[in-house]
Amino acid sequence: MAINKAGVIVGSYANPDWLPYVAKPPEYKAKSLLNKKLAVSYAQATAINDANTVVGAFRDSLGMPGAFISRDGSPMQDLGAPAGLYITPMSINDSDLIVGWYSYTYGPTMNAHAFACQSTCSNLIELTDLVELPDNIVLNQAISVNSSGQILATASNGRAYLLTPLKQK
Repeated sequence: MAINKAGVIVGSYANPDWLPYVAKPPEYKAKSLLNKKLAVSYAQATAINDANTVVGAFRDSLGMPGAFISRDGSPMQDLGAPAGLYITPMSINDSDLIVGWYSYTYGPTMNAHAFACQSTCSNLIELTDLVELPDNIVLNQAISVNSSGQILATASNGRAYLLTPLKQK
């Protein structure tokens, strides 16, 4: 679940499958974000920005993973992540910078990588490639991004890192 400055809440409910919703004040009546064209069997809304753009992850009826975006309560749309990736967006800022984690496998052998993408995720940016870390350490999950573009990420050494964009000259 997540909430933005206007008090709009997103999350997922079981009825009978996990499906994403948005609830706006003052009524807070849950509105489904489900898009029947995606044939989703499970979906989790993970973040919302102040423009009411929601991101999350889903599995289709065949169990294949995907990620979605929904703008201002519209039905969820596929984020366009590269085929074969297990992807979970964790946060979105007001510039539509999306961060989260992805992996080529799922389960006990999963090797997660922190990513960022802009508006759609057809071109993921591997965050480990943008920073200097000790040998054999990778950023494995981007947890949050703020309006300044700072990204909070965790790494394979169990530490958290704050990534701050360099100012343009």
